[in-house]
Amino acid sequence: MNSSDNSENQKALFVGNDSQTELILSEKLSKASIPFVKSQTLDEALREASSGNIDSIFLLNSDNLIEDISIYSSKASHAKIIPIIDRQNEKLGIDALRKGAFDYLIRPVNDASVGKIVSNLLYLQDLSSHLGDMKKKIKREKLYPDIVGESESIRVLLDRIDKVAERDVNVIIYGESGTGKELIARAIYENSRRKNHKFVSVNTGGITSELAESLLFGHKKGSFTGAISDHQGYFEQANQGILFLDEIGDMRLDVQVYLLRALETGKIRSVGDKDEKTIDVRVISATNKNLRSEIAERRFRNDLLYRLEEYPIELPALRERKDDIPLLANHFVKEFCRFYELDYIYIADSAMNQLVEYDWPGNIRELKNVIRREAVQAADSQIESFTLGSNVKKIETKHVEADIIPLAELEKRAIINAYNKLDKNPDKTAVMLGISRASIYRKLKQYGIV
Repeated sequence: MNSSDNSENQKALFVGNDSQTELILSEKLSKASIPFVKSQTLDEALREASSGNIDSIFLLNSDNLIEDISIYSSKASHAKIIPIIDRQNEKLGIDALRKGAFDYLIRPVNDASVGKIVSNLLYLQDLSSHLGDMKKKIKREKLYPDIVGESESIRVLLDRIDKVAERDVNVIIYGESGTGKELIARAIYENSRRKNHKFVSVNTGGITSELAESLLFGHKKGSFTGAISDHQGYFEQANQGILFLDEIGDMRLDVQVYLLRALETGKIRSVGDKDEKTIDVRVISATNKNLRSEIAERRFRNDLLYRLEEYPIELPALRERKDDIPLLANHFVKEFCRFYELDYIYIADSAMNQLVEYDWPGNIRELKNVIRREAVQAADSQIESFTLGSNVKKIETKHVEADIIPLAELEKRAIINAYNKLDKNPDKTAVMLGISRASIYRKLKQYGIV
């Protein structure tokens, strides 16, 4: 983290009574945005150290310094301890390091020595923060392998999924067509306590009034003409699992009544059955409509919305997360190369610029279809340009001369072409191109190939 990002749990504690030392520490730590607190007695200092808010302890020399270091280490094991040693006792500093001290200062302290310690503390905080971010990223890639993106809007989205996945509440996912609403619903399911039961997906807009009860709750054999056997409805199929109601904003008003009753009572009755059944279903809904506007127009029930929207999730449109477009494009290229058994295909920089500049009215679904189309018809191992838009016209990249190819692009093409022709063997590719193994691995990683 940067110095401006330090939070309250990154305090520095000064233990002792030396006004000159305190002044220099206070000034240097303040410039680094590290909060500074002082304790003069051992008991007071130990209470502060035990609070969990102390990241570093500056410990003024005492008769029992080595013993004190052990005491503070036991109370705040994560804190970095920096004893401040009198010059004539400098050997104590070495003993302190052996006992686990982070570093030590010689008294009288000066700006340079304190500044070096503070810089090292900030470096460790940055390292710790980066490591924490990497652990979180790896964890999320394992939990949500199909959600691709590193933009702020995706990080916020994943935070919301984390919060709701294990909590048994009904969720509505709002988003434009093509933003991946069912993908998010499945991510919630895969990380919920219901993941070992069924995920049943239903397009609610296609449920007619005549078939609503049968489709939702099932029917008994002979209950109506054509009922040649017992049939489980969607609710019973999803019992103990998750029922995903897609396009909930298109559900007919009279069908909404059936849904509302099942959600209110937790019970259903199959068509032709005398008895009710208790069901345990978590409902996730999705829509591209503003349901409050639908309520105002009397096309959606207010009481049903209360039952469905216990936790809302908003999906960003692709045009609102353009930083993720290269990641998504390369993800789809790899997916289609595997699926269609193609040699690896890369997207030229000029073509990637096209993707980023385009507004994507069809969102991720449109991007995926564009990548699929160009991947299966790409010449050699590259996509030079894309056909985009409703008129399927080629949109040339702005401000790029078509007959000028950047040197980095030529290098990229040469490496990819050699890599494909040499059976995707990095070592052979390095030898044939006359570059080091380290360079070829670095380039392949840069291109997103390995």
